[in-house]
Amino acid sequence: MPKTIIIGSCSVNIVFPDDVSGLPAQATATTGGLLLDTAISLGRQGHQTVYVSEVARDALGDILLTHLQACGVDTRHIDRFAEGGATTLNAIFSGSSITYSRTPATGFDTVWPRINSDDTVVFGGNFALDPRTRIPMLDILHHAAERKAIIVYIPDFPERYVPRITHFKPAVIENFEIADIIIATPDDLSHIFGNTNPADCYRRDISFYCDTLFTTGVESTHLQHSSTSLTVPATSIASLLHAITSAHLTKGQTPHLSSGQFKAITDLIDTSI
Repeated sequence: MPKTIIIGSCSVNIVFPDDVSGLPAQATATTGGLLLDTAISLGRQGHQTVYVSEVARDALGDILLTHLQACGVDTRHIDRFAEGGATTLNAIFSGSSITYSRTPATGFDTVWPRINSDDTVVFGGNFALDPRTRIPMLDILHHAAERKAIIVYIPDFPERYVPRITHFKPAVIENFEIADIIIATPDDLSHIFGNTNPADCYRRDISFYCDTLFTTGVESTHLQHSSTSLTVPATSIASLLHAITSAHLTKGQTPHLSSGQFKAITDLIDTSI
């Protein structure tokens, strides 16, 4: 059975109510991160989903792994670091957030999952930008390319990195080059290019490196490709990945897909995911 292998960060969000002004306060704990939430959505729908990441050997790490496993996500390839670290915690308030993170100096060290030609490998977020995690992540991605797996890049570009975009741009461009498909949000396009128009961003900045861009907005999802463009109703990233994996795409096929073939892929979108 084809697998969806997702490489990204693991964190916990503590969400405070908008009107909080003191303690004690009622807060809600949730999983943190677009890629982590995407893995959970796919796992709950019965997809064979593998998550590759790192968490500390602490109580929060235990809670995260237990939750992932309960959602049907394979956690055997999540590195559990013990020395000098703690699982990342995001405190989220109305209009702002604070991240508390203490990670080891060395990169994450995990046993790679077996990657087959019919698998889809997804990467992105801070994991694809921070040199500490990016370097070992690139080893997995190069292996995935050799194994002829479809590679999908989800930028999930952090807003806090926008003032340093010139520093991160080379890594983003290399990520574009590695990917067969890019799935971005309007916020990603705004943070990276200062423009939320998918057609403009594709033509000016992306088409040189990757031939397929999906942009998932609130009202619609846009496809930009070297041969066609397409707009369909809004969909989650998880449901779009479901459609991509269900289409059984093969490595090297995306540059040659026609408008009709892309329409067939978007017809596979399951809005319940």
